[in-house]
Amino acid sequence: MAEKDLLKLLREKHPGEFTREQTDEMRALLGESKRLQNALARKLQFDQELAELVCGIDVPVDEIVEATEGRKAQVEKISTAVGIVVMVGLLGLLFFSGREEKTKVKEPVPENASTAPVKKKEPSKPREPEPAAEKPVVPPGTEPAETIAETKPVEVKKVELPPEERVAELIAPDRELSFEYTCFRELVDPLATPSRDTLRTWLEPAVWIKKDFRISERRINNRPLGSLSGIYRLRPEWPAGGVLRLSLFEHQPPVLIHLWRGKEGVLLSFSPGGHMAAYRQLREGKEHSGKAGRLYGCQQVRLEPSPLDLVRGLDQVAFEIRHQEGYLLVMRGDHELMRAPVSGSPEEVYIEGRVSVSGICMYRGGPVPESVVVKTRGRAGRPGWALDAAALTKLDWKGELPEKTALGKDVGRGLTLSGEVENTSVDSFALIPSGKELFNEIILRLEDVTPGTAVFLGDEKGAPLFGIGFVLNKQTNGVISFVPPDDFNAMPREQNIPIRGQIVPMWGSGQWLKLVVGRDVLRLFVSNDGGHWNEVKTMQRKGTGYSRVPFSTVGLRLVGNGKQEQARKITLRHLEIRPARSFSQFMPAPLAAKLTDFFVRGGEADSLVDWVSVAVSSCPEDVGLEVWLRACAAYCLRHPGWKAYASGNGKNALRPQLFMGLVDSALSDEKISLVSVLELIHEIALFSGHWDLTDRSSFAAWGFGKLGEAAGRRGEKKAYTFIRPWLFSTPSIFGKGLYPLPPVLVTRELLYYASAAEWEEGAEFCRQIRYWNRRGYPQANASAWIAGQEEVKEYVGWSEVDFSRRLGRKDEFQGVPLVRHPLVTEYSKEGYNTLAEFQASIKNGAYNDACTILTSSDTSFIQGLLPDQQDQDLMVAWRLALVIALEEQPELRRTLQKKYANLGELRLKRSISRGDSEAVDAVTRQFYGTPSSVEAYIWLGDQALGIGESLLAEGYYRRARKNAQLANLSAIEARQRLAAAFSGRDIGKPPSDAVRFGDLTLEPDAFEKMVSELRQRYHSEESGYDDSLPVDSSVKVSPPGIYTAERVGQFDFDKRFKAHRPNIPALATDWVGRQMALTVFEDYLLVNDRNDLRAYELASGKLRWSHLAGGQRGGSRDWPLLPMRPIVSGDLVVTRMISRQGPRLECLGLSDGVPKWVFATRDHAVSNPLLVEGDVVLLNLRRHEELGHELLFTRLARSTGEVLDERSLVNFRDDSKSRMFRQIQLGRSVDRLVASGYGSVICTDLRGRLLWVRKQPWRAFVRSAKWYLNHPVRPLFADGHVLISQPADESVASLRTDTGRLRWKAPVRELRQILGIADGKVIVSATGRLVALSLEDGRVVWQQQHGASRGFMVSGGDGAILSVAPVVRDNAMKSAGWGTLGLLSWVDVKDGRKLASWVVDFKLGAAAKGLHAGPMISTRDGVLLLAGEHDGDSRSIFRLVSESRKFEPVSTSEVLDQWLPGRASLKSGVASALFPGWTLLESSQVGLGSFVREIPGVGPVFFTESIERRGYGGTQLGRLVKIPASGGQRLRLQLGSEGATGWTVEVQANGESLAKRLIPELPPPTGAVEEYTWLEDSVPAGAKEEGGWVWARKPDPVHSGERSLMVSGKGLLKKFFRGAGYRPVSDGGDKLSMWVWIDPKDPPRAIQLQVSRVGAPDSPSVAWGDLAGFGEPPPSPSPKRLGNLPPPGRWSRLDINLKELGITKDTAISELAFVQVDGTAYYDKVSIVSKAVPQGLPPQLLGPRRWTNIEVDLSRFAGKTVWLRVGRVAEAEKKGHELWSKLELGD
Repeated sequence: MAEKDLLKLLREKHPGEFTREQTDEMRALLGESKRLQNALARKLQFDQELAELVCGIDVPVDEIVEATEGRKAQVEKISTAVGIVVMVGLLGLLFFSGREEKTKVKEPVPENASTAPVKKKEPSKPREPEPAAEKPVVPPGTEPAETIAETKPVEVKKVELPPEERVAELIAPDRELSFEYTCFRELVDPLATPSRDTLRTWLEPAVWIKKDFRISERRINNRPLGSLSGIYRLRPEWPAGGVLRLSLFEHQPPVLIHLWRGKEGVLLSFSPGGHMAAYRQLREGKEHSGKAGRLYGCQQVRLEPSPLDLVRGLDQVAFEIRHQEGYLLVMRGDHELMRAPVSGSPEEVYIEGRVSVSGICMYRGGPVPESVVVKTRGRAGRPGWALDAAALTKLDWKGELPEKTALGKDVGRGLTLSGEVENTSVDSFALIPSGKELFNEIILRLEDVTPGTAVFLGDEKGAPLFGIGFVLNKQTNGVISFVPPDDFNAMPREQNIPIRGQIVPMWGSGQWLKLVVGRDVLRLFVSNDGGHWNEVKTMQRKGTGYSRVPFSTVGLRLVGNGKQEQARKITLRHLEIRPARSFSQFMPAPLAAKLTDFFVRGGEADSLVDWVSVAVSSCPEDVGLEVWLRACAAYCLRHPGWKAYASGNGKNALRPQLFMGLVDSALSDEKISLVSVLELIHEIALFSGHWDLTDRSSFAAWGFGKLGEAAGRRGEKKAYTFIRPWLFSTPSIFGKGLYPLPPVLVTRELLYYASAAEWEEGAEFCRQIRYWNRRGYPQANASAWIAGQEEVKEYVGWSEVDFSRRLGRKDEFQGVPLVRHPLVTEYSKEGYNTLAEFQASIKNGAYNDACTILTSSDTSFIQGLLPDQQDQDLMVAWRLALVIALEEQPELRRTLQKKYANLGELRLKRSISRGDSEAVDAVTRQFYGTPSSVEAYIWLGDQALGIGESLLAEGYYRRARKNAQLANLSAIEARQRLAAAFSGRDIGKPPSDAVRFGDLTLEPDAFEKMVSELRQRYHSEESGYDDSLPVDSSVKVSPPGIYTAERVGQFDFDKRFKAHRPNIPALATDWVGRQMALTVFEDYLLVNDRNDLRAYELASGKLRWSHLAGGQRGGSRDWPLLPMRPIVSGDLVVTRMISRQGPRLECLGLSDGVPKWVFATRDHAVSNPLLVEGDVVLLNLRRHEELGHELLFTRLARSTGEVLDERSLVNFRDDSKSRMFRQIQLGRSVDRLVASGYGSVICTDLRGRLLWVRKQPWRAFVRSAKWYLNHPVRPLFADGHVLISQPADESVASLRTDTGRLRWKAPVRELRQILGIADGKVIVSATGRLVALSLEDGRVVWQQQHGASRGFMVSGGDGAILSVAPVVRDNAMKSAGWGTLGLLSWVDVKDGRKLASWVVDFKLGAAAKGLHAGPMISTRDGVLLLAGEHDGDSRSIFRLVSESRKFEPVSTSEVLDQWLPGRASLKSGVASALFPGWTLLESSQVGLGSFVREIPGVGPVFFTESIERRGYGGTQLGRLVKIPASGGQRLRLQLGSEGATGWTVEVQANGESLAKRLIPELPPPTGAVEEYTWLEDSVPAGAKEEGGWVWARKPDPVHSGERSLMVSGKGLLKKFFRGAGYRPVSDGGDKLSMWVWIDPKDPPRAIQLQVSRVGAPDSPSVAWGDLAGFGEPPPSPSPKRLGNLPPPGRWSRLDINLKELGITKDTAISELAFVQVDGTAYYDKVSIVSKAVPQGLPPQLLGPRRWTNIEVDLSRFAGKTVWLRVGRVAEAEKKGHELWSKLELGD
């Protein structure tokens, strides 16, 4: 082999891997090749064992060689090992003999820590040099070891190689690393910081500098860290394709890096704050620094940098320098920081300053692909209007040119303005046909620029609006660019800016300039080629509204700012104007004229509601509303005359609102690509300045968050990877809240990689995220994270461990603690070997051999689990492994059918004849798919059905049907139908032929009759056999409407129950409600809080009995957030409960709560019980001192609790930190039991025989992980598969129930709970939203923001979901008196659309700490739920009672959802429910108080207290409606007022006012006699009951309302009220009426009505009956008798003329008394009958008469789409509050 081949071999292999021939060739060339000796020395010096071997050689090399040659016949392994020893000996000989010839002995030094990587897959992580052990070396030919011991060893002085001799070791010049490999990879261990010696190897002092310099060292993380102070030159030469990677920190500016190629170079300067700038520099000789020239690029200095600025380079000092295609690139990851034109790679590199170096390395890198470089420059814009040099000379240039100035025109160079000026500026300008709209890029190329000149954009008269000036920098005598203030003449002549102190915008001839002109921002970009741009200056303009004036001219100026020595000169060579293209896509040419008409009114709108109203009403008939709204928004935003721009910088909320609406609308339209929206967001950020949405969030942060959500909805699995290039290129000014690693998007993508099993891509993604968190400070990967990324850090750490484990990379955990999975994996050795043989036969096509193994009768000994061949997370039983193989291998199945079917028949007949069930069962798996297996399944099913195991029988029949031939199907289906009837279910179809069971034959009618009877009987007996689902399609949802909460019971907790709160944040979740469970059975409601089980009457809520587990509370902290739902069978209740010893199973009598039996052993019941074939089944966890925990299947007798069977399933590790996660959810699907929890999914048959086990992701459950927000639910079954989710895995997985194979897995970030299955969708709740996944493939069907994370409950059916969630109150709502309100919401299962909402008052007081509601259950009488105040001592049981009024859901225009953000508010939801089809346009003006009022006789109405702001009107409602072509449609309104002054309402259609009306508090009298209720159901407001009032309710007599006043007793009885808050004022001729019911069994002798008048001393009265009953003397004044008592037993109305009571006009009644002698009577509804509205009577008692009815004819709009708007008119003198009772359209 040649020398180069041996060198290559040495790089690729360890010497221990050489063959003997390779070893011989190595030996032959070792003494001749110096390169080979050095390479082998470096190779061996890294291996400590070989180093020790070198030092310990006792035998001369000649003897070793002779011994080696004498053993040529030995095996190659021994020969190779001896060869290695020979090489080592030769190396030692050559090494030391070479040193003896030198005067100064030196010791070889190990390879430096910064040596280039040489591994096959990734670069080496070098180690710090370690001193070699000082051992005597025995040269060849010396005496044996025993004589050497007596001889004094030769001492060799060890001296390091000088740095210049180690330079070659720093780079591996013969290997190129691809950019994709290196860009996010840590090539050097972050903790292997370079020491002083390492830096001396890399750097040498610039000796000609006459100042002190030093390389110091200190220790960080117990590692050496070198620091520089002075000027140093990089020792190694820059190789072809070389890349220098530096990590600097703690630099004391200025820190400069000089990169030279000949006399031209680039200067990288670190300004204060750690920000970088690149300048051109020139030198005359070989000096390290030169004269700085033009600025190539920079990272701007920010006083308050955003998190994005920190990550993409501003505060990060780990960067790379490389040369490519004529440019020197400065990069971080795939993000280009800046570029500078250089003809070739640097020849000299100097570092100047004081700085710590945490990392340095150099390698040969591959080219940077154009596709992966994040473009940070010039995203926006497209060619619009361009002029080259010749075209510029043809423009009509204007301006007066004084003496000594001239305007030169050259078609090759362009336009030049030059001359001498002193105090007066000279301009030359020309009109240009662009700039009429906002948001433009102006690109200029300038040459011959001298100080005192400027280029500007001006108005039509040439007056400058904005531009760039050029002044002299005294520090460098160069020209720097300057952004002048509004007055260009204020531009200074010169500035003194040190280039070492800050970024200096140095200018050079021929450089390109780009001005980005926004409404309130001006950005300056520079370029050296017109293609790659770098932002160097950003100004937030807060001037006199300059930007509202469109620029019309471009001009050059000689600035008159004083005399200067050099004549002023400036040349314009190129001019280009590019409009923002993202806005143009929303304004197609056909809409141009129509948009102009819209802007006449829309441009004057002051509020978003006004703007939307104008836009909607002006929408052309042939244009879609969503298209039109986007066009209007884009037109306004770019129009300089828009009124919203006149209110100053960022003060008008309409601007960001239109931006947000435009983005939202575009994202909702799937015809618009995501790239187009990305471009829109980028341009908005580019052309806008300080447009923050809140103090913590900017528009850009909001926009990227929205786009990430939309990308997920559109199926983009890698949303963050998709948007990151755009995110990183976003201009950073005012980027509040703009995080480079948005947790939502990053974690969602990580979940996708995990669920899609893309381990390699996921590991690379984790590496990228860690890279962007890397700071200059040396830290381990596990801790190197920037602030605010804690959630991302946790997810990445967990994902890295999982991905690395699956890829077999145990060394890539990046410092993250490894969490062991709790499941102990144990395989059957015999089964494993047998399965391996079986699989090998199949793989080799030896199907006959495989069938021999399969049909072998001696495989029954195989127990335990075996690994699945396709899924590394799945383990299966031997019996299942055979079935899977037969299903997946058709050829194997054909071989079995063809050659072994007869054997199967023989075995089946023999087994049946002996009645051997085990043998028959063996036939089903050994001959699976053959007719004998079908017959075996049928026989087993018949046997199981005969002994009452119907579920097991049904499973056998189902598997028989799967493989049966057509002739047998009808008989099997009939059997399956019969078996299902025993569990109360109806499956399949009635048979058409007779059904035969052995000797018994049943005709179809007789068979169906039997099935029907069985189904009826067993359905009633085993109701509640399983856990109820949150979403249950069998439960009918209460229809949308108005509901009230009726309290029917109370669950009071023990005073010590708060001490049992789990170890979670106090307000994080409703832990009390989470630990309670409800079960409804017949007329019982069972409530279990795990320590206390109580039974209530379902109708009345009366407590029947209660039971405390073990007689005392305890133990619940160890088993947090686990509801334990009781099950009922017959007259028994079986439930899990917790005692101080842990969970146990108890059985009680349903009727009396008497304990029947308790199952409490040293085991812990870790699952809720199930009823299986009349027995109780549960899972127990048994602890073993050394073996951990054993999970047991336990079967108990229902009536006695006796253990019938117990089987061991799996083992778990004993991890005390995970004890609270031992939660197993158990579910049943016919004949299969599936348990989910503890990081595993376990499937058994009904007898507990293990079928398969699947590992689920597992991680450390730390407090910050918010694991407690996950609601574990039992496995859900559908169509042969099972759905599961676990707290450690934020995803929903669909598994095949029969095999455990994964069907699909859908990641759901912040998953809370699988709610159930409805309409072919899996309904899932996540934080603040509902998600519907396709049951078929797991894709997201819809996702809607919905509800609160606390107390979120759902019930389903009829294609709808009803949820109840507490109303989360902010401080303003609390101060307004909001109490315990719950929000009912109805959601359409089909598309997630909210159908209606309603607010329910639970009347639990102020509930200062908030309301908790849950759990909830549906019953035949409605919905029952528990609700209470947070941290309260009780939970009340409520029934949601429906009022008569129902809501008819009306589809509203979803287009407006993106433009009216208030539509999602609570107020808007209630308004939409009361007025279907209408939208509350601006909920912020409704007020903070309660917005629902209950009005007697009317019901709930919408109540608003409008907040008038900036002259806007109050509450506004709108509706887009298509008026029928036939016309005749009318708008009807019923409105009221609270407040004497009333308010004014206006109705508009398409902006045209149709009606305007005053809504008074009391309508004017009609002249008709009407009845006005005064007393109904309660005394007047503010009054006090006297005399002991007793209110009666039905079934007692009640005339109207809900109750009546009952007066009963002996003697004189008097009930009255006083101190009423209002007093009706009588009018002449008025009457007083009341209703009376006399008890026929106990009639009174007399009744009396007495009134008190304001200011009158007496109280006149009237009476009926025997006045003698009042006694002697009679009362004074004596009552006036009006007649006999009314007829008993029915309600009678009594009318009293007020004149008979001495009450005349304008007399106020203050008190009312009911007087009675003996007996019993009921009084109800006291009213005043009058032609006029009684003065002083509250409006709420006026009934229908308080309302103002308005009707508006809409016939004139027949056949048109009309935008209707109804709202309050702004009037300062009108203070009334609005009552909205009716708002509807009709004929």
